[in-house]
Amino acid sequence: MSLIGTFLGMDFIFGSDLRILLGFAIIPSAFAILVLIPMPETPKFLYISKANISAAEKSILFYHGKSIDPKPILQELQIESEQDSAASKSMKEVLKTSHLRKALFLSVLATQNSVAQMSLQISSTLFLKWLSQTGKIESCLNGHKVVPKRK
Repeated sequence: MSLIGTFLGMDFIFGSDLRILLGFAIIPSAFAILVLIPMPETPKFLYISKANISAAEKSILFYHGKSIDPKPILQELQIESEQDSAASKSMKEVLKTSHLRKALFLSVLATQNSVAQMSLQISSTLFLKWLSQTGKIESCLNGHKVVPKRK
């Protein structure tokens, strides 16, 4: 969606008209909200996190259809719930386990990369807008004159 927004925000498509750009994002978002509101939670969430077996059974019937028997799925969720409660979920375990430590490291790097890229884009855009508004482009070039190339 970000790539589509970048493309549509180009001057020759929607330009700098913020209302059109926001409208383009609001329409599919509103549609998604209207579709998601009547949908029940997943059976796994209802069974394991909320411990609501009847709601989990209704959710299974919603997602799998009325013709399915929910008992085998509820049994699988029961086994998963028992395994999940037996597993340790501490940060110490994440740091001790090699593949979890690598995943944590990669996720931190990805976050750092995206945050740094966003701040660079915003600051460079604001800086260039400031330069064009104040006419100080030549002063930033330390007195060097930029001569356009002749064809």
